[in-house]
Amino acid sequence: MIRIFSWLHHTKIFLKNKNLILNRYTTTVRTSASSNYRRTFVDHTAPLAMDLQEIVKTMESLAPTSIAEEWDNVGLLVEPSNPSPISHILLTNDLTESVMKEALNQEENGCKVGLIVSYHPPIFKPLKRLTQSSPKEKIIIQAIESGVAIYSPHTAHDVLWGGVNDWMLSGISKGIITPLAVKQVTSLKSLCLSVGGITDQEDCKKVTNVLCESTNTTQKEVTFSTEETADMFKIFTVKCGIDDRSLRGVLPKLTEQFSNYKITVSQLDKIPKPGAGRLLTLAHPINLNTLVLQVKRHLGLQHLRLAKPDGWSDDKLISSVAVCVGSGASVLRGVKANVYLTGEMSHHDVLDATARGTACILCEHSNTERGFLHVFKKLLEGKLSSTVKLSVSQTDKDPLCIV
Repeated sequence: MIRIFSWLHHTKIFLKNKNLILNRYTTTVRTSASSNYRRTFVDHTAPLAMDLQEIVKTMESLAPTSIAEEWDNVGLLVEPSNPSPISHILLTNDLTESVMKEALNQEENGCKVGLIVSYHPPIFKPLKRLTQSSPKEKIIIQAIESGVAIYSPHTAHDVLWGGVNDWMLSGISKGIITPLAVKQVTSLKSLCLSVGGITDQEDCKKVTNVLCESTNTTQKEVTFSTEETADMFKIFTVKCGIDDRSLRGVLPKLTEQFSNYKITVSQLDKIPKPGAGRLLTLAHPINLNTLVLQVKRHLGLQHLRLAKPDGWSDDKLISSVAVCVGSGASVLRGVKANVYLTGEMSHHDVLDATARGTACILCEHSNTERGFLHVFKKLLEGKLSSTVKLSVSQTDKDPLCIV
């Protein structure tokens, strides 16, 4: 008589080549008590996970933090001391208490959020303490206690071609788009880190491993050069581009482990990059009312605020629109355009613009940014493939509404 014995084994298999971790549930079946024959079935429906640093490198490749505004606080803001492999990322415009609650509740549904990508940095001004008396501090405490990492791209997405400002203009009639400002930055990373005088090929691998493990550098970004001495002895040099923040972290490790080699840091040449804000010169002028309807439809709004110069009607023809998402007055001020399109401006900035013959369309701060999360989600899905689940917050919303 054949007896069937089956049991469920939960194992973790580490795929080192891509830093992926796959939770596999395997069922083993024996055809008899004495038989050694086994048949194993693997459930591939279990969620895949990915290392936090690999995800950070991916986001850095999409929107390098080096192109963000100097005053901004971008990148990885909260890093758990023992980060678990990440299988779920939550995207939000603002990390509020309700969004944090939404993220933590996902664990009850069996898909814990391991990383929150918040467009606005929840840590902006320096924190002198972490207490329960401040809502912002409470959120950070909850993230740390729950082992949830926090990343913010903010103005790196504003500056980026194809970023938030370009998305904002994608819902308006076609035309020529140019940046309102151009700033000089390096291509991706501002510094070149070089480790030279290496005499052992194995040490080249060790240096490369330290660079990749301690910075947002991939092996493809590391270059090697070789030169021969007069006695045909080979000397190796390892180089890679690196940002200032990563350099501060990796330099002590390199000097400690490879003190006998020559470690140098040099500045990379700067190239022009677009700054925040865009100017759309329409291929065919449209009237002001049509422009307002296009903006409403694109942002999914029933109402917005409009300020018109004296004597303007809704039929006024518009040939140029200057846009800066969020709070755009400082970027738009003095720009020559028929319309300023942004989230918010002060009373006096609006008065100044209309006096100079420019209308202002104000949609509230985060309404001009939030829709880009769905674009960013698709970009990440293309980079991360099916390795992690990505979702956009359902509770994130602009705090203001017109009643």
